[in-house]
This record gives sequence, C-alpha cells and structure tokens, in this order.
Amino acid sequence: MAKARMVDICLVSCFVTVTLAMATHFHHTSFRHGAHQSLNGTYPKYRISPLDGSTIALPTQDQLDFQDKEMGILIHFNIATYINIDGCNGVPGLVPDPGTFNPTILNTDQWMDSITASGAKYATLVAKHNCGFTTWPSTIDFETRDNTTSPYNYTVAYSPVNGTDVVNLFSNSAEKYGIGHGFYYSTVVNNFLNVQNSLVNDTWSPGEIRITNDTYDEIVIAQLTELWTNYGTLTELWFDGGYSASQMEKIEELLQRY
Repeated sequence: MAKARMVDICLVSCFVTVTLAMATHFHHTSFRHGAHQSLNGTYPKYRISPLDGSTIALPTQDQLDFQDKEMGILIHFNIATYINIDGCNGVPGLVPDPGTFNPTILNTDQWMDSITASGAKYATLVAKHNCGFTTWPSTIDFETRDNTTSPYNYTVAYSPVNGTDVVNLFSNSAEKYGIGHGFYYSTVVNNFLNVQNSLVNDTWSPGEIRITNDTYDEIVIAQLTELWTNYGTLTELWFDGGYSASQMEKIEELLQRY
C-alpha cells in the first residue's frame, strides 16, 4: 500500500489550499458514504448519478481519512523567525546569515503538548521557506555555472545549532504523541540561490552562487527526496505557490514512489 499523505498546493496564500489525492488503489473491507465496492475489491473512483447518468468523482480512502483529522497546525519556524519577516517574502535579495538561526531552548515535545491540547490531529513544519535555509542538514551537492561543485551550505549544519536536525526532532515528537506530521517546502522561491517564480535570475550580485534553471530543479528534487525518505510516513506535503512545469514530472514520480 502506498503511504497515506495529502498534497496541499497553495496558489493564493498560505491559508487557501487545494487538496489533491496523489495515491490510489487503497484496499478496504467496509463501505463508506454509501459507495459501492468494485468487483476487484478496490475502492471505487466514481459513481453514476441517478439523476442524469453523469460520472461523479468519489473521494479516495486517503482523502476521507485526511478529512477525518479535521484540524492541523502549521509551524512556521525557520530562519526568518529571528528577523521578524515572513519567510523572506517580497525581499528577493534577503539571505539572513545562518548564524541568525540560534534557538537556545528547542523542545519539540512542548510543541506537541500544545498541538494535542488544541485538538489538532496533525502538524506541518516549514522545512524550507523562501529564504532558502533548510531546518534539516541537507547533504546535497550541485554544479555551478563556474564548473565547480558546491555543497548546499545554507542549512542548520552551518548555524550555531551545529547541525541539529529540527525536522528530525519534530518528526520524532509527532510520532511519540501520535500526531500526523508533514512538511512545507517552497519550490518557487529560494533567495539563497537567486530564484524567484521558479526561475534563476539572469543577474547576480558579487558572491552569489551562479546556477542554471536545470540545476535548480535538480536541487529541489534532491531535497524533496531527503525530506520524503528520511522522516517517516508523512500526512501532508505543502507546496506554497505550487511548483513549476519543469519540476512537475519528477515531483509526481516522487509522489508515486514514496
């Protein structure tokens, strides 16, 4: 069985989402909402309207389970938390020094205490926002336009917390408390890599890393692979602003694989 998860693609703002089911063929033994089980035992994808004979899509078991959770929490904790700017939004040149990220008291179990008390059934952590800083120690390397190989050196591994994996702490606490967990990852903006609207800017300031659009897409896929394969079974994946056409095929392949 594929892992249960939902994908939120935020196209208007961080609080208006279109929820899509990315996994199908979920076996079950009971009937839900009056739908009829198909002959091969899988959950039906549609029903026929008794009024006009039209085809009406039915929710998958994943969608029904997700709706049953009713309420989730978005934890917007990232490097921009320390400069009081929402994820570096609207400031393309803003790349806060990694030394800015220095939580002195980090207790993700306390987060779960609050989430449980609120009645929420799942939580989604901002793993990377528009600044480009990752709250897990991403280990990917990439090729630059200068024909050199560079590490992705804008992560917790280069901050005062000495590589403390916030994503891992969050995931472990969520599993400990029986709370579903997922990740928010912005693909369309990355100030660290000079990317706006999914495209690498044509001009660079001194000291900025120079990459191609193809390289940026490879970085996105590599980091999503890290997130989706190392931190347990995920409840929600949140793409703020969607993702580009050039990334779509690879992202959908990842969704089907993991």
